[in-house]
Amino acid sequence: MTVFLDSAVLMYAAGGAHPLREPCRRVLRQVADGELEAVTSAEVIQEILHRFTRIGRADIGAALARASLDLLAPVLPITHALMRRLPDLIERYPHLEARERYRRADIVVDQFNSGWYGMFALESMALGKPVVARLEPEMVERSAEGLGARVPIVSATPETLVEALRPLVESPERRRELGAAGRAYVEAVHDVDRIADSCGYAVPRMNLVGDRDRLVQWSVRKGTDGLVAYRRETNARSIDGLPGIDP
Repeated sequence: MTVFLDSAVLMYAAGGAHPLREPCRRVLRQVADGELEAVTSAEVIQEILHRFTRIGRADIGAALARASLDLLAPVLPITHALMRRLPDLIERYPHLEARERYRRADIVVDQFNSGWYGMFALESMALGKPVVARLEPEMVERSAEGLGARVPIVSATPETLVEALRPLVESPERRRELGAAGRAYVEAVHDVDRIADSCGYAVPRMNLVGDRDRLVQWSVRKGTDGLVAYRRETNARSIDGLPGIDP
């Protein structure tokens, strides 16, 4: 089994005191000890670097990015060698204001690997910028059907990029139209009150091969008394600090 580790797991593990810090560290120890196979993505590394740079701690972000790259090679979908350069860049330019650079851009070109848009494209659309990226036609249609809104990103590949950019470069009006449409799309689809509507849309359909017995084996090792003690220790309060049900 291979699991995908999001930025939350890595940042909780590296962060300050928090109820989730130790559980996240246990996961990473399992990966380091070879008990669990895990991967992460280029977007996760980007988010770590962006987050820590924004709060003035580029040094911590670079260190965490390097450690994650060492532990979770290769990063998907961009090559590991390319991602290796990002921590060095963030240390070299610790005061880089990425969002301000986005704001000054006339056109934003996102990725050509995954076939869908990510956080960079969302931030750019939120700033009212026209975005160009590679979009899988099937995903565009399924998204439009499920969300009731068609993503206003100009789809292109490395081979068609020049032709895709040409009308945007030549027409300020077209850039303004796409920018306004992008902003409206972000507000309609990615507003904080709407995120739950689309959560899980990217999860592929899968067939049940069989049940896993890892949790059963863990429970047997714990025993009845051990399970009661575990629940009392870990389930007494929620992440929000609310009291739990007495086990």
